[in-house]
Amino acid sequence: MTVSAGPNPHSPSLGTTGSQFVSPGSAAVVGPGPTAEALRRKHEANWPRDDAPYGNLALRTYRAISWLEQAERARKAENADLTFTMYWIAFNAAYAKDLSRVRSEKDAFSAFFNHLLNLDERRGVICDTVRGHRPDPIDGLLKNRYLFRPFWNHANGRLSREKWDREFAASNEVLHDRTEASTGPILKTLFDRLYMLRNQLVHGGASWQSSLNRDSVKDGARIMAALVPKFIDIMLDFRKAQWGPPYYRSFPNLRLGKREE
Repeated sequence: MTVSAGPNPHSPSLGTTGSQFVSPGSAAVVGPGPTAEALRRKHEANWPRDDAPYGNLALRTYRAISWLEQAERARKAENADLTFTMYWIAFNAAYAKDLSRVRSEKDAFSAFFNHLLNLDERRGVICDTVRGHRPDPIDGLLKNRYLFRPFWNHANGRLSREKWDREFAASNEVLHDRTEASTGPILKTLFDRLYMLRNQLVHGGASWQSSLNRDSVKDGARIMAALVPKFIDIMLDFRKAQWGPPYYRSFPNLRLGKREE
């Protein structure tokens, strides 16, 4: 029997992704990110389809928005596994780099978060979104031992219980800080947990629509729906920032006014 991503008793249904949350200490109302359709219009205003083939940022965001569209369809169908996976691919399209230039994929998205937070410092969209989704679903995901890699190292006989327990407690120290300065560390820790959830789904470590990980997948889909569209929106607003080339570039004769073949 596969054991993965245990339940969170406070988890809402997938359908609550679009609800609004009031950010503690802020008058801002935190809701879902912009729709794929709105981001598509913004993209086309910046880069008309006749201007294809696109440059680095245009290509990254074009691909990311295409997966956002699929995530929204899956969300409407209340398919949590597919919703989470589609949002993750959209996120991956936005941040991915040549891994030969970074130590790991997690280092790549950690650098991506630093870049986003620096650009978003004045508006605080990401900070408000993170604070507005605490304690649930963020704290519940961080406290879920089944989403913590060292737990599985222990379960597979490669790490003592005492060691993974200490590492888990140290990892969750970020939960005690509710200042704006905690946004970066919480984001990185959160996506470390979501990366484990992604691995369980993509690498067959969980069954399709398994009851064992339902709450974790729904919570993961919920927070991805709140954050990923906002990440892409910030990228579109800061077109002159350095985002770097995507690893899989388009061929020079590929025109992205049409679906990539």
